[in-house]
Amino acid sequence: MPSIIEGYNYDIFISYRQKDNKGGRQGAPSYGATQSREAGWVSEFVEAMKTELESTFKEEISVYFDINPNDGLLETHEVDASLKDKLKCLIFIPIISRTYCDPKSFAWEHEFKAFVELASQDQFVLKVKLPNGNVANRVLPVRIHDLDETDIRLCESVLGGVLRGVDFIYKAAGVNRPLRANEDHPHDNLNKTYYRDQINKVANAVNDIIYCLIPGSKAPRSQQKQPAIELQEFKETIQDNSTGCFEDKSNSTSTRIKVTFSKRWGLAIFFGGFLLGILCLWGLLKPFSDNSTKSPIHSTIPVESFLIDGLGQFSQFAISPNGRTIAVCYDKGIQLRFLSDFSTRLLEGTEGAAQVIFSPDGQFLAFTQKQDLKKIGISGYPVSTICSVRLYQGMSWGIDGNIYFTPSLGTEGIWRIPANGGESEHLTSVIDSFGEIAHTWPQLLPDSKTLLYTALGPSDGSLDSRIIIQDLESGERKILVDKAMFGYYLSNGKLIFTNNDGNIFIVPLDLRKLKIKGDPEAVLSGVNTATCTGAAFLSVSETGNLLYLPRNSIPLNNLDVLDRSGRLIENDSISQKTLEMMGYGWSGISISPSGKLLTCTGRTYGSSDIWRLNLEAKDAERITYNTVEEEFPVWSPDGKTIIYTSSFTANDRRLLIENTDNPGNPKMIRSWPRHIHVTSWSTDGKWLAAYDYTSAKGTDCYALSFDSGKYIPITTSQYNELNGQFSPDGKWFAYQSDESGQFEIYVVPFPKLENNGKYLQMVV
Repeated sequence: MPSIIEGYNYDIFISYRQKDNKGGRQGAPSYGATQSREAGWVSEFVEAMKTELESTFKEEISVYFDINPNDGLLETHEVDASLKDKLKCLIFIPIISRTYCDPKSFAWEHEFKAFVELASQDQFVLKVKLPNGNVANRVLPVRIHDLDETDIRLCESVLGGVLRGVDFIYKAAGVNRPLRANEDHPHDNLNKTYYRDQINKVANAVNDIIYCLIPGSKAPRSQQKQPAIELQEFKETIQDNSTGCFEDKSNSTSTRIKVTFSKRWGLAIFFGGFLLGILCLWGLLKPFSDNSTKSPIHSTIPVESFLIDGLGQFSQFAISPNGRTIAVCYDKGIQLRFLSDFSTRLLEGTEGAAQVIFSPDGQFLAFTQKQDLKKIGISGYPVSTICSVRLYQGMSWGIDGNIYFTPSLGTEGIWRIPANGGESEHLTSVIDSFGEIAHTWPQLLPDSKTLLYTALGPSDGSLDSRIIIQDLESGERKILVDKAMFGYYLSNGKLIFTNNDGNIFIVPLDLRKLKIKGDPEAVLSGVNTATCTGAAFLSVSETGNLLYLPRNSIPLNNLDVLDRSGRLIENDSISQKTLEMMGYGWSGISISPSGKLLTCTGRTYGSSDIWRLNLEAKDAERITYNTVEEEFPVWSPDGKTIIYTSSFTANDRRLLIENTDNPGNPKMIRSWPRHIHVTSWSTDGKWLAAYDYTSAKGTDCYALSFDSGKYIPITTSQYNELNGQFSPDGKWFAYQSDESGQFEIYVVPFPKLENNGKYLQMVV
């Protein structure tokens, strides 16, 4: 059956590697029926898609699908004239897998590349403009595996743009495989996708493109316009420094777009030579037009620096407003790198700088140095201290001359202070009733009276975070984008934001009405994001240059076993494959009393869970599955249970106990009003060592009674005290402190804190 458009032989051509459809019989069960485990994945997909197309199109849509390996399209088959006729189609659907991205394969060279070349020269060309203003590629990828960065770039080199499509990927810890029709269990699938929904997305995308191509028609006949990201408002007044709600009577229905790309996790502390990507975003600083569809230009800038902090939660680089200079934090200080000739200049007096930002005019830098916020001119003027504050989750320099920042972990909201120093002012308060745990990544908008920021939810990622705007005079707040993080307003009136998968979206923002206009569009993928804090490791200039850290530049953490002399026990070391299961950002190790088991915090993008590792069998098992952050497990003295902390709201951090042999029924021991980590359990089982976070005093150590609400402040000075440990006989308490200017070990008698605060010190 020919295409519904004259001159084309098929409407859809399905391209795949034969090995991705092995094990299947010819003809999979009809969609909606019980799917056979013996049916090849591609056969299942094609039958399901045909069924969905029947309910999407009034006309019958023709599909070319070479299910028979003897049809002449084997891996080594010589191309004949008939294939070129088959490629004369409207839409080309490649089943992108780990094996498809192979320039030596038949499907890649003689189907994928051949169609792109053919379609680029026909009457419709390769990319077509849809009625809603978006641009669609006639190549509609269906992805069944997460790909590594090399394969993504290989696909994009053929497509001439960002690899976008519809994902059929089943993701779980250590799992990366195709999603099948009988696996509609989003609570198990980390991608949270339904097979039926993905099939529907394919059919709708085909519908949009084909009806756009019908001669004389630029309006889809059966299409309903749907925003890509859900927008919603608070339903009640928020009590925050006399607050209310913006009036907005608009009603909008929506669906969510989720594009999944390869995930590479880890802490930058283990790697000192990342590659920093810089992207010229053609159209981000222009109104929507045909120019905005041009492919961006990528360049790679080698930088010998960590680029992110030791915990992997915020970036240590920034690009100037004019897009010509990069500031990068090194141990030896801030280095300015000039993009015109790549010459560099080191700013003296900035040793150990962490976060860094440019002033609006690009003539100054603000940066953090230990517990101080400081300022320096780009020409190297003397460093001045703005204030003493611990910053973990972002700052920006407003056009009003103030620096907007998030102290501590963001639980105390957002503050501002004049860039020349002065009194700081509290601007936002975290609202427990809305499930907020922190406010992060603030930006003052051009009207100088509206603040943009991210309100983090308990997961610490885009799963439950929101981009919010707040009127600084009235305190009224409104959600701009739900299930998103790290929003940033561009000078052309557009908002960019990201999600856990490292995808960057852009959408127009009406500053007068303070509302989103139109549908968000994905413009970039593969950007590194934090495992918590809602950060994306990028910086944008006023001229449209976007500097970012790619995900694949971070290595996996290692886990080695040493004896007490420090000698590596090679047979006990854990394989990389097992460590990958726990996430690339795992931390917080605790070894059981028997020495046979280990628990840790497994951190992935937007998820933090407790894992148990068997040191003898060398296998790992996830034992918590909640969407909230769960971290820092500690074993009980008898080795039967663990205790860990979990975030519910900013003022409700909970301590939970769990049986590791029968997980799934945690019991709450107590709550704590601040972010807290447990670090030790006394041998008599009566006390827990813990430390919490405050913006004024950093981290402080406590001993918490296991059976009652009693607690003992071990030390709560203006210095950082953390990682408390009970001695085996329970008579001493050891902890770290930076009182001397560097972290050292201190001990104090327990439970009676003697010596009038004169602690015994052991320098290590």
